[in-house]
Amino acid sequence: MKHLLFVPLFILLFVSCGDGKPSENEAKKEVEELVNKVSEGNVVLTEFKKIDAEEKNVFGSHLYGIDFEGKITYKKDGFVYKYAYKGLSIDENNILIIRDEPSEYSKNSFVEVKKGEVREVSGRITYKKKENGWKFQRDNTIRFKEKDE
Repeated sequence: MKHLLFVPLFILLFVSCGDGKPSENEAKKEVEELVNKVSEGNVVLTEFKKIDAEEKNVFGSHLYGIDFEGKITYKKDGFVYKYAYKGLSIDENNILIIRDEPSEYSKNSFVEVKKGEVREVSGRITYKKKENGWKFQRDNTIRFKEKDE
């Protein structure tokens, strides 16, 4: 009789164990924090959906990349650089840093945003495998989903 109780318990335990990779909810939390930090609180992630994921080894590092789509909402008026060539950091150009009006020379590289405006975005975040689990990496990208003209 004890064996009959053990089998379902074992199956439940086995099924509930994940593969240890970051979940969609963990990724969403990381992107929310990243958007808040890079934008200095001026942009909010309002939607997030994991589209795909990829695990790979690069020069001996075990990486896990998550592709996503979502929406962001701007909390103030200004201009943002409309391309995300590099990763995200406070000192690099990207769609999360709201600036004052750009110079005449660089205005074609910027798009105007208004407080409350919602924009569709896509991107990729990366984790690196460590002894204690997956660690969120700095080389991440968030870009407008459709090109601005």
